[in-house]
Amino acid sequence: MTRIPCILAFGAVLAACGSSAGNVASLTTSPSSATTARPPLTSPGPAPTIGAPAPRTLVVTCVGKAIHLSASSVQAQADGIHLSVTFTSRGGGDFSYTSFNSNGSSNGSGIGVLSPGPWREVYPLAPGKASLRCARVDAGASSSAKAVEVLDPHHYWTPIADPSCRLASVQANGPGATAVEAVQNWLATNGHVHDQVAMLGYPRDPGPTIGVTDHSKLVARISVFSTGGSGPRSWSMLGGACATFHQTPATLPR
Repeated sequence: MTRIPCILAFGAVLAACGSSAGNVASLTTSPSSATTARPPLTSPGPAPTIGAPAPRTLVVTCVGKAIHLSASSVQAQADGIHLSVTFTSRGGGDFSYTSFNSNGSSNGSGIGVLSPGPWREVYPLAPGKASLRCARVDAGASSSAKAVEVLDPHHYWTPIADPSCRLASVQANGPGATAVEAVQNWLATNGHVHDQVAMLGYPRDPGPTIGVTDHSKLVARISVFSTGGSGPRSWSMLGGACATFHQTPATLPR
């Protein structure tokens, strides 16, 4: 009796396992058995294919002007996108990224010069499409961009938007136990004690973006960076606010 082999591909059953060639299984009843026969056995069909989840850290290898990624997607973490970047060239090289909005416009970019590594880097790439590039420092031209999909299954990201008004530059320094507290202190100094402050982007980004709203209207967007130093923590604040923002709060349009 010939056995039919079992063939598996990516979890889907392509042929029945262990069937006898030329034989068909059947059900019979004896006179003493129930008059209603059980329905014939049926195949459960192909098993569903379950893909592996996107990695929490994307491994990036820069070989000359070429760039290789360990996966085509990466999961966001609370502080951003984790990359492990290695250059095979002795002197290291340039590494840059660009993330995109759903309409294809740029949603932020950055560049850094790294030694060979590997380096564990965290970047605030927004969920959606992004591109990565690397190049040797002495090569001049950069590599072709490599696309990657940024996934946010845990919904860490809060969208970053610009206030819909004519903007004036914000440059300030101030103390605070956290970035949010530093902005709140700065607002209070300028008389805006009732404005609401919220983290934008990733909640644990060490250089976060803070949104300021007045009566649910976004009036300022400020990037905050710790300046270190001894004593109370100090922060540098850079960004843009509505041109009317620096007026006395009572005179601001609603």
